[in-house]
Amino acid sequence: MTYRAVKHSAHSKKIGGSEGMIGLEGEVIEALTPVGVIKVTGECWKAKSVSEDIDIGEDVEIVRISRLTVEVKRKGQ
Repeated sequence: MTYRAVKHSAHSKKIGGSEGMIGLEGEVIEALTPVGVIKVTGECWKAKSVSEDIDIGEDVEIVRISRLTVEVKRKGQ
């Protein structure tokens, strides 16, 4: 029984750090052309659009983290 609990926790999805940010949604506060700023969970992050320019006020989803820049796509794409 103890073995299963340890085994399960060792293989569970990481929810902290940069990996935990992937999939989070945010709002563009400085247009992504392709680099700008988004707000995620109350914090501002430098962001880069992975495909097209995204305007202020649009919702985005984090797809990757590259150093201190989050790479995003328009929500729903």
